Amino acid sequence: MEFRTVWKPEPSSWKVDHQSPVLTLGSCFAERTGERLYNCHIPVSVNPWGTLFHPLLMERLMMEALHRQRPELDPFLQEGDRVVSLLYPSWFRAETTEELSSQIQETHTYIADNISAYSYLILTLGTAWVYQHRNSGKLVAACHKAPAREFDKILLKPEEVILSIHNLVRAVRQFQPHIKVILTVSPVRHTRDTIPLNAVSKSVLRYACHELTQDPKVFRYFPAYEILMDDLREYRFYGEDMIHPNTVAEQYIFERFSETFFSESTREINEAIESLQQGLAHKPRVKGSEWTKHLERMLDQIERLEKEYSIRLDRERQKLLQLIEGQQIF
Repeated sequence: MEFRTVWKPEPSSWKVDHQSPVLTLGSCFAERTGERLYNCHIPVSVNPWGTLFHPLLMERLMMEALHRQRPELDPFLQEGDRVVSLLYPSWFRAETTEELSSQIQETHTYIADNISAYSYLILTLGTAWVYQHRNSGKLVAACHKAPAREFDKILLKPEEVILSIHNLVRAVRQFQPHIKVILTVSPVRHTRDTIPLNAVSKSVLRYACHELTQDPKVFRYFPAYEILMDDLREYRFYGEDMIHPNTVAEQYIFERFSETFFSESTREINEAIESLQQGLAHKPRVKGSEWTKHLERMLDQIERLEKEYSIRLDRERQKLLQLIEGQQIF
């Protein structure tokens, strides 16, 4: 008898590997996925603009970057000794508007300079609710704790989500015609919208993803949202806030991602790297010559893995050398 709806996505013909640079954009769940790709030594740029909740914001920032436009900061706010712009995530803050503009421009330039290198774009959609600043009429990236009366809350239509993502991808493919787009809907519930209105929002995003994946040469969908809602539908898979998936759930979802988008050889490499990282995280009860020999054997293991799989394990080598020298870092 099964007490869970255990469900695994079908393996995809698309295969992400250690020679496939990835760009992730979207919600905080995109950051968690990107961090795990980074730990696997898959080349990845993780949410360069910070957390982006809706596709219209992703589209605008990408257009600004690729057309190398100077950031428009107005309307902006003074938060203590820092300046923030309602048009950009809270990731960006500085002492002056000039410094703020420079920060944003630096990220824009990074994206524009590297966009042609990415093989995959992972877009994680968080919400279909957007906020419009009443005085300027502009959609904001974050309200930055400004009074709620200054904003109108608007629900995007599926057609608007579809068009926005099409525009974003069309712009990217002018620089990288072969980029593949993996769509996900964040499993994080936006309870501030209320549970019923969060459900409406996720439905809009999910329908948009369904329509986009009717073009399977460009778009594929990974069901992170469905895995948490149906396979892991118990609160033991949530954090203390009962909203965000906990580490166990995130790891489980990433394992399903691995089975979907990694080849058997890529998973083999990742398992070898994970084993190495676990060895580095081990804390011996007693240090001495045997511990030093163990570390030296691990150094040999790093060199073997690099040669066998044609990858660089510089982070692990640096940590290991520091451990050998007695400079233990955890």
